[in-house]
Amino acid sequence: MNVTYTLHGLSPQEASRPRAGDICILLAPNYEQATHLRQRISHLQEEFKGLLNLTPYLQLQRFRVGKEALNVLRPSLKNIAQQISPINIKAKSLEPFYSTLRSQELLKCRVEIEGVYKLYELLIQTLLEADISPLELDLSTHVTMLEDIKVIRLEPKPYDEHLFTAQRLVVVRLKGPGFYTALFSVSLAGCEIEEIQAEQGHL
Repeated sequence: MNVTYTLHGLSPQEASRPRAGDICILLAPNYEQATHLRQRISHLQEEFKGLLNLTPYLQLQRFRVGKEALNVLRPSLKNIAQQISPINIKAKSLEPFYSTLRSQELLKCRVEIEGVYKLYELLIQTLLEADISPLELDLSTHVTMLEDIKVIRLEPKPYDEHLFTAQRLVVVRLKGPGFYTALFSVSLAGCEIEEIQAEQGHL
């Protein structure tokens, strides 16, 4: 899928460099499913060591706005979410990923993203209409499973299973290299509204 927009004067290198204050929109399961997913993937720690990712998600987009502009955007994000039914996120393979931001090796899961494109396109359109420059040029295809794993070399390996059913959009603000704090969330169509918990995690 090709999405055309400008980066408002930013070079691709500048845009791709996350920094404190950036806003990210994540596609995530509800809290109950996130807990079940951590239980299901705990066996991966036996093979790769490391720490379970407490907040599984698929990152949809990243941008830079102030608090006032984000408050104006919030009703539009809620409207988008209500147009999209819950999305099944299915795993394809396990792959290593070295995070330069965090200086550690992560275990990520490549997932099928065909079912996410409609939501992604609506999100891009909404941001552009609000004169907000999306900073991610492509839709992410990975969900982090383990952090700080202990491997020297790992080739991608098949991992064919259902990860979770995405039921909410979570809007977070980066605090520093790789760390975020959740600001608010909106539920997809037909899902119960969850009051956001004191949620933080890693990107």
